[in-house]
Amino acid sequence: MGNVTSGNSQGEWNQQPYAQQQYAQQAYSYEPPRQRRNGAVIGLIIVLIVLVLVLAGTLVYWLTNNQSGGRGAEGSTSGTSTVVVIETAEPLAPESAPSQAPAPAEPVLPGGSLNTAWAGTSVTSAPFVENVRREYIAYRNSTGNVSGNINVYSSTTGRNYNMRCVASGNNIRCSGGNNAVVYIGN
Repeated sequence: MGNVTSGNSQGEWNQQPYAQQQYAQQAYSYEPPRQRRNGAVIGLIIVLIVLVLVLAGTLVYWLTNNQSGGRGAEGSTSGTSTVVVIETAEPLAPESAPSQAPAPAEPVLPGGSLNTAWAGTSVTSAPFVENVRREYIAYRNSTGNVSGNINVYSSTTGRNYNMRCVASGNNIRCSGGNNAVVYIGN
């Protein structure tokens, strides 16, 4: 058996030295497990992207619809329509007033009581709508005519515009200026 030797006189065994083989050790690095992205963070990023897109779209819309140089709607020729309703309140009669017999029925004129006016095109500003309504009422009260021409001031442009007013169904339609249209009715 080759490598075994007998013990020496002191009770020790002689052994052949064992040669340990050297193995190359592989270097291992520890990487902690990757954390998954929080769903709330992704959702927040999506919301922020959508918000930026909406704001950009609003800015583009605003810039393209204000091509009149900030001078208001009378100078633009956009095809969209904005409705502005202006109503005036009738004063209420005091409750203690004696009741009277109803007045005989008067013929109903187009436009009714003329308390409401609205823009028929997007190029018509709200202040201009109210000015047209006031001028038309003054015209109709002074002439008794339903149709006619009125001259109306625009506070937006600082200019006067000629408007042609005619009956249109149950309303009055006034048009002129730079493609401005105003409807007047109940």
